[in-house]
Amino acid sequence: MAAVLEVSLEQHPRKKSARLIQIGRFALAAALLAILFVRFINPKDLARAFGQFHPGFILLTIASYFLWRAFSTWQLSCIMKCRGLALRFWRIFRVQTIAILFSTALPSDFAGAAATWYMLSRDTGKRAIVANSLIYLRMLTLIVLAAFACVGLMLEPVGRSFKEAHLLAVISGAIFVCLCLVLTPAGTHFVELCLNAVLSVLSRFSRRVSLVIPASGFFAEARALQRLPLRNHIGIWTWSLMVNLAAALITFFAMRAADIALPFAVSMWLIGVIAVVQLVSLTPSGLGLREFSIVALLKSAYDIAPEKALAFAALILALNLIFGAGLGGYWMLFPPSDRS
Repeated sequence: MAAVLEVSLEQHPRKKSARLIQIGRFALAAALLAILFVRFINPKDLARAFGQFHPGFILLTIASYFLWRAFSTWQLSCIMKCRGLALRFWRIFRVQTIAILFSTALPSDFAGAAATWYMLSRDTGKRAIVANSLIYLRMLTLIVLAAFACVGLMLEPVGRSFKEAHLLAVISGAIFVCLCLVLTPAGTHFVELCLNAVLSVLSRFSRRVSLVIPASGFFAEARALQRLPLRNHIGIWTWSLMVNLAAALITFFAMRAADIALPFAVSMWLIGVIAVVQLVSLTPSGLGLREFSIVALLKSAYDIAPEKALAFAALILALNLIFGAGLGGYWMLFPPSDRS
């Protein structure tokens, strides 16, 4: 009884602090949206921007969205097949769509990754393989995004004249190099040594379980993934390139739908900004921070009207809510007959 009381007393402050953090993140999102609407947005101009959406470009944006989802599914299917796990295309598609629901409803983008890991691990029973595959794909996505951002900033004439463009290009290039090194055997070994050192310290405070042994098994799977044949790596990297090209297409057509006529190179670096906002997750699902960043960047670099920039950001958000979270919610409530 005393032990149970002790555990409850330890967990209660954690739950309280977590709740306060969540409230703070919602408050930050509300504050950013309030500043955006009070300082930059004219409601009449915003309504006019929504009314001037081009239906043809909206359809192209929706088509690009489903192309992106299909490429992402094929990418995950490819790496699973390389690791000896056969999963049907539509099963992976449904799992990833349900994961979008979790990443939208819960406060962090990692919630979607955790949901994907849980569902695919339940299907296959291979937790470590699924976890390493998802982490590897996330790293590839960040590598390609960093390369896109660097190339896009250097190709676009206005972007080159933007005073922060060179700094952003250097940062993107540095991220690209560092992440590529992490995917090498030597980089993986270095990360393993650092993580084991941290876990060894943490294990001193936990007498019941050793945290180093599970981490060793995890990195063993990571090294097995690196030893795949060259043709498998070429296939996985090709799908990663296609996934990010489709994401750039979504951004490009969404901007054109909102009457923002910017070159495709802008979309290449802008998807990197959106991805970083989603990854940092200072606000729930990047709400407020994403919109504020897009409006500020497009206004300062290209003198785009804030109302048009916000309409473009709202279209991206609507696509994710309707075709991502919406379909995910449907499959959660009405799963196929062969799945529980």
